[in-house]
Amino acid sequence: MPEQAVPATRKKKQYKKSRQGCMTCKKRRVKCDEAHPVCGPCAKLFVDKRCCEYESRVKPANTIRDLQPRFILPSRQLSPSQPVVQRPSGVNLGQPSHLLELQLMHHYTKVTCALPERCSVPPSLPGSSYPLWEVDIPQIAFTSELVLSALLAVSSLHLSASNPNDPRISQASRFYIDKTLRLYRATISDEDPEHVDVIFATAILLVHITWLSSHSIEDCDPFSIENHLQTFHLCKGLKLLSEKLAPRLIKSHVFGNQVQSQPKPKPALGIDECQYPSFREIARQDLANLSTHFENSLATAEDIEIYKLAVEDMTSTLTLVASGLIDVSFIEQEIASVLHRLPPRFVEMLRENDPIALALLARTFALLKVFDDDRAWWFHGVGEKKVAQVAVHGIASLMPSEWFWAMDFPLKIIRGELKLDA
Repeated sequence: MPEQAVPATRKKKQYKKSRQGCMTCKKRRVKCDEAHPVCGPCAKLFVDKRCCEYESRVKPANTIRDLQPRFILPSRQLSPSQPVVQRPSGVNLGQPSHLLELQLMHHYTKVTCALPERCSVPPSLPGSSYPLWEVDIPQIAFTSELVLSALLAVSSLHLSASNPNDPRISQASRFYIDKTLRLYRATISDEDPEHVDVIFATAILLVHITWLSSHSIEDCDPFSIENHLQTFHLCKGLKLLSEKLAPRLIKSHVFGNQVQSQPKPKPALGIDECQYPSFREIARQDLANLSTHFENSLATAEDIEIYKLAVEDMTSTLTLVASGLIDVSFIEQEIASVLHRLPPRFVEMLRENDPIALALLARTFALLKVFDDDRAWWFHGVGEKKVAQVAVHGIASLMPSEWFWAMDFPLKIIRGELKLDA
């Protein structure tokens, strides 16, 4: 009987694990293709390509990461065009100089609260009332250190976005935000009726501060959905605060009219009132495709109903967008307030990184790119710090690989591949 041939054992190909991947991929625990200067995963997920950093790479002298709190400027005042002089690390900047405070106040009065012509301006946002933002809030700031700190925080956030390589400004924004929060907690606890205008003005400013700072890409940290939810919770708090202070706010010469005014109802549009039918059809097909995966998911019947409510709300907003007849400011308000119209369970889903909930929220944020308006900087962001781009790319980084297809539609809008006149 012939002997059976013993199968040859296959030798394993020697493999040495590479440790040369970028630090961002290591932190996210994903495979890095080690491409230079930006690896593939980081190029797909981040707006700011400086988020891809290799340990062995020589960093440029004036990157945003280099201009963090460990650096300080000399005492003389520098203009934005002059080079930044760096001091050794470990030095605490402390309170900004009076010269910088004057610069921030000048920037606020001449640039921050100056709004070029738009179709209209949303209520409770900078520009909604020129006397409020150009006169009333500065006047309150001159008698209140709390409002002054909040005003300077808003101004420094705006100026920092326009001058990202100036460490004084980014330092100042963090300083004034921290100071505002500390003073706000102390002021709101004493319930002094004389402070009603101060408290409400600060609360409004804090909402805008949080919206802008929570969608900043300055630190290149991994995106967290909690960043966006901070603004959601602050808006809820602002509503409760206005209800609590209503009897006193009604008598206020600054906020009396705003407290008593009613929100605008959503316009009723006919089925044929659409200037961008192609965009509307593409968006509807995308939502229909996403909806087919509701039943196949592991979601409960109750959660599936919440998905459907979110799709209905998204469809309504898309109708307003595609009509081309509605003021941009009203649509911006609809986008910003979406979480307030959905059940609380939807917010819990976002915290759980539920892929369908994340995909729906990404579509809402992507619509901001359609109306990318630098004049409404307080809503869209400035320079590289655009809210829509940061939010959508951030949400994409949270998506499981098997659900990444669900980000195709919002990412096409962000990349400019899909526009209203598609």
